[in-house]
Parts: sequence; structure tokens; C-alpha cells
Amino acid sequence: MALVLTHALRLRRADLDRLTDTHRNQFVQAIAPGNVEMARGLIEEAGDPEGDAHGLVYLRFEDAAASRAFEGWFLDDARHPSKKASLDGGAFFAAGTLDEVEVELSQSTPGPRPTDVGAQALYDAVLALGPKIAVKTSGPELKSNPPFAFATAPKIEMEKGALALEVVEAKRYTAEDIAAAGPDTQYQVMVALQSKFAGKREQIETAITRIYEFGDPGSKPKRGLYAYGIVFLRLREENGARGFDGWFWDMRQKEPSAYWPSKTTTLGSGSLLVAGTFTPTGVELTKGKLKVACSNALPVAAALAAGFKKLGLTFDVTLVHEAASGESGYFGSPAHQSQLRMFPDA
Repeated sequence: MALVLTHALRLRRADLDRLTDTHRNQFVQAIAPGNVEMARGLIEEAGDPEGDAHGLVYLRFEDAAASRAFEGWFLDDARHPSKKASLDGGAFFAAGTLDEVEVELSQSTPGPRPTDVGAQALYDAVLALGPKIAVKTSGPELKSNPPFAFATAPKIEMEKGALALEVVEAKRYTAEDIAAAGPDTQYQVMVALQSKFAGKREQIETAITRIYEFGDPGSKPKRGLYAYGIVFLRLREENGARGFDGWFWDMRQKEPSAYWPSKTTTLGSGSLLVAGTFTPTGVELTKGKLKVACSNALPVAAALAAGFKKLGLTFDVTLVHEAASGESGYFGSPAHQSQLRMFPDA
């Protein structure tokens, strides 16, 4: 779900005395880990002449449902009462915790794009702010106690009705095709089909291995016990305003149309992302049943699911690579026959 900036406040040293224990610990961990006095000493005081002390900026991002939030503490060369900040040095945390999020800032510019799905949403939100961030220096938010616990994210209503969708692309992939694809494509596949692994850097290799293991091997020998077809869809609104990418398993193990080189498919499980990104829309397909996930649904999710349902689950597809003379697919192969014996009721 996309994130919005709900708090951007310039604080001074006196404000630190009003922080909760958690937020005080966040501040120290972000500015001078393990050294409270050093962290405090780096922050400007009211009425101080210009010197070595820095400005301090607190940021909070939330999603539209206020179900996910991130907080950050950053040094700034500008000082009070400047209403523009260029952040340099600090850290983001999952809100209300000391768990750092791997989004780095140097002069308000994010560093390398993170691999974690949640961190990517934060990265995109920070990038959209630009190099100079508008911050508040006065008002009720600075007088509240603590000085940033004054507001919640704006409520964004879910879109109603059903999107009018058209299919831009529908392609059948094999495990070999995924292996040959670029890293962005591979990561998008993992987010859509193996999301519980894709969000954790140390499990990326596990996720892509599972794609290769479960994916239709096409004409290549298959060592495992079962395989599913892999299908990519790109949808867009008929007015061309928004696009969505979907990756799905075709799980009908006894149907030849589930496997390469069939040019039709019926989707089984998978999910839709915002086109060209790794951002889940919250629209998920599980064993042929569509649902909207509560934890990561974008405001468009319900209308997108309704529009997707109208398209149905059966599509004509093109092949990433056509069958060469003499090539045969996985269906009916010895490995496939073994799969059916192992899972006769699938």
C-alpha cells in the first residue's frame, strides 16, 4: 500500500525531554547509537548562536488505512526556524519500535533501492518528496506532548464499483524463462507468488528456488515431484489511467492447457501488483477464488478485484518462446506421470 507523509517536524533539544521512552531510544539509535549525551549534544537549542549543533527532523509515513507506519529521525544542516530540510544522517524505524528499516538518506536522497517489500514503499515515498522537504516549526503539533503524537493519517475511502479493465499482455512462462529474465522481473514474480519469502533479503534465494522448483519446466527435464504453469498478465483501465501486473500459477495438474506450450490458461493462484513495480495491490487469487487482503490493500483494490472478476480467469496467452521442431512439454512426461501418481486428487 502506498505511503503518505503525515508528520514532518523540526525539533530542538528541549523537545527531546517530552519524548516517550520508545521515541527517545529511536532518536538515540538513529543519531548516536548507544550514546545519549552525544545524541543530545548534536541537536540545537533555542536561542543558541550558530555553531556545531544540528537541526533535527522527525518524519512519519503511514498507509491510507493507518495499518502500517514508519518513523525517522534525521540531522539537518538547516536550523530553526527554517521550514525546509535536507536530511543527512539518521534512520527509519517501524513505527513504535526500534526495528530499523533499510532506507538510507544522504542529503534527502535515498540510497540503493532496498529488497524488502515494505521498505520499498517507504523508499518510493521518500523519493517522491524531493531533495528539500517542507517541515513545520510551529503550531499545535509542536506544542503537543509528545510533539508529534497529534494526528492520524487521512482516511482514504476505498474506490467503489468495478474498474473497466482490458488485457494488454498475457504470456506463458516456464521456469527456464524466469531464470533468463532480468532481476526486476524475477523479483516481481517472487513478490506475487512467494510474498512471504520475497520481503526478507536472506530468503530471496529460497523464494526464487521455489519458483524454479514449482514452475513448469517446459521441454526441460523435471527432477521434482510436481510443477505448475506460470502466467503473466498486464491489465489496464480502459481509459489508460492505471496499469496492473499479475503473476499466477495455473495449477490444473491433469490438464494439458495448464502447461507449456499451450496457448490458453485458467488461473489458479497469484496476485496483482501496480504495473512496473513491486507494490502489491492487495488483490489475491487463491485456488481460483479472488479476495482483497486487509493488510496491504490499496484504495483501488476492491474495484480492481471486481473488474478482474468480470474478465474471468481463462485467457489466451502468447509464449515467451515457441516450441521448436520435436520439442514436447511437461504434460505427459515421465515426471508428470509421477506427479499424478503422487497427487492423484489434485
